[in-house]
Amino acid sequence: MEIFEQIKDMAKSASEKTEAIAKTVGEKAEATMEIQKLNAAIEKAEARIREHYAKIGEEMYKHYVEVGKAPEHLVDNFAVVAASMEEVNDMKNKIAEIKMGKGGCDIPKTTCPACQKEIIANAKFCHECGAPVAKKPSVMEEVKEEIAETKKIYAEAHAEALAVEEYPR
Repeated sequence: MEIFEQIKDMAKSASEKTEAIAKTVGEKAEATMEIQKLNAAIEKAEARIREHYAKIGEEMYKHYVEVGKAPEHLVDNFAVVAASMEEVNDMKNKIAEIKMGKGGCDIPKTTCPACQKEIIANAKFCHECGAPVAKKPSVMEEVKEEIAETKKIYAEAHAEALAVEEYPR
């Protein structure tokens, strides 16, 4: 019977070890899940930080373009931004030229509101001075505005006509 006691003790010991291992694995799994949640929250917060850093930088650059002054330690960075914007604009111009060249049309041009240099009509920034170019309303937007204005004038005229007494005929 002694062998059965030894088997019973070994089974009990194995059961206790298995239970301890399962508890440890469970705790590690919970810790891993908590770490993953925290890492995801960190990534979201860091993404917000990067987004707002970019907005701050963009506003600083716009201020620099408008005023022409910037903190000395940022001037080199602004020069890189301006050069990169010019490079992007040049590449967009080349794309437009290729597209227009195959269609046999002239590329629509306009002038920069800041420096008066000729630029492509749909450019977002001037390739000469880096100034942002305000988006012009599309033809459809202009037509909608004209229709709205015409309706307003018609409504005012109609209201005036109703208010005026009719003269006898």
